[in-house]
Amino acid sequence: MKKYTIAAFIMAVFYLGALPYNKLYAMGSKKEKVLKEEVQDINPYGGKSKKVDYKIVSEKINLNENNVSEVYKEIVKSINTAGVRRYPDSYRGEDYEILTGETLNVSFPEPGEYKVEIIESPYLSRSSVVVKNQNIFFETGYQGEYILNVTKDGMFYKRFRVNSKLKYSFTQEKNYDIILNSYENEKLDILLTSVKLSRVAFPDALYHKDTAFMILEKTLVSKKMAEAEEAAKFIRNNFQLDFMEKKQLFYFDMEIAKDDPFKYRDFLEKNIHEPGFSDKLVNIILSGKTLREKDELFLKKTYSETLNPEIAVYLGKWYMDKGNIIDAERYLIYGKEYYTLCMLYLQNEDLDRFDATLSKVSEDKVHQLKKEREIYHRAKLIKKEVDLGDEKYQGENYEEAVLFYKRAEEKDIEAARKLDTDMKIGMSYYYITRYEDAANYFEKAMESEKTPMKKAEIAYLTGVCYYRMQDKEKSMKTFEKLAKDYPGTTWSKKAMVYIIRLR
Repeated sequence: MKKYTIAAFIMAVFYLGALPYNKLYAMGSKKEKVLKEEVQDINPYGGKSKKVDYKIVSEKINLNENNVSEVYKEIVKSINTAGVRRYPDSYRGEDYEILTGETLNVSFPEPGEYKVEIIESPYLSRSSVVVKNQNIFFETGYQGEYILNVTKDGMFYKRFRVNSKLKYSFTQEKNYDIILNSYENEKLDILLTSVKLSRVAFPDALYHKDTAFMILEKTLVSKKMAEAEEAAKFIRNNFQLDFMEKKQLFYFDMEIAKDDPFKYRDFLEKNIHEPGFSDKLVNIILSGKTLREKDELFLKKTYSETLNPEIAVYLGKWYMDKGNIIDAERYLIYGKEYYTLCMLYLQNEDLDRFDATLSKVSEDKVHQLKKEREIYHRAKLIKKEVDLGDEKYQGENYEEAVLFYKRAEEKDIEAARKLDTDMKIGMSYYYITRYEDAANYFEKAMESEKTPMKKAEIAYLTGVCYYRMQDKEKSMKTFEKLAKDYPGTTWSKKAMVYIIRLR
């Protein structure tokens, strides 16, 4: 087989699978076509012999690049709107013809338990056959010859041939020439259409794997990842692959997965033993804003094997955000992230450890930490007002709660914000349906918030406020940003409900 670059690889597959079975047979009720009977000559056994006029003549056309799209469109239309072709009960022949897409109805006069099996069919075709009330119903969306074996009461009864013909007739060679020319001349749309057409018209052709790899190449180059993914699936499901082909599809999968962070993670996890994949997965996780449970386990295992300080720092900060002080301290020490470690001690009012660790912090950050310590000290002085606000908030006296929180901010806004007063004021306004005020304070809270999950929650509440204010534009913008920045989180999933409503 001709070897193509990875880019060519990617295009082919989807469009070889571009006529799904359920699409071809989504026809609804079909109009029945009863074939005419013609009286011929005298039956030697007495009576009149009858011959069925069943021949289907496809319209011969000159297939070319200019008409291939229209031909394909007309063939699909013919398949999806085809009716039922019923041969008369008197027909005893073994050859039947149908227009591709039609349902062939063959009835048997003798009562009994009939079973039917398709024993021969074109390689890449799909077809269906059922038996009901002494009637066989057969249909396919692909051109070619099908042989059916019928048994009655467990014994051989009949074998017959069904020839499925398309509306138009053209040569396989001409179809393939169009595929090659469009591939060589970078005519992607024509390539895709002519390959789809070849699958319907010549499902047992020997070149389908070649054309699949052509499409894979062009799909990768043009970034048509969804189509390429379907194409790769088609190749795997229908062909035996040699070592090089498997390797090419492997790297194709990687290119496709890169387009979606979650798919890429899953791909790397599935193939984690490949050289360099562990490092790639670590980089993806460390660059994200959310951490799944299995990511946490992977990072801990990887750190134990590599002692990578970047992993230790990431885990330390993540545990700190989660309120897991013990693991946060441990991994921050492993990663020698002393600035964040000092902030951990400060938040938990462990001033002795704060002072002991301060000497290990780089000089350019010492001044900022001393300032943070001063702010936390000042926060203690206004904690009384915040505690009173919390008491009113818990009692659902939200208006009075706002008064105490604002009083704290008037005394020392920088220190008050360390005690989450902006978020608390926003929530108080939210519960008394003052959504505009709530949104304003949520936005202030977002500016000072450091924890990813908390930021996701604030974004969600802000979006809800805009939604209830009937500001669809701001609401949609807020929810879409949330879904993009914090994918897979509870808040992004809730945001998707509103996104669907707004659309």
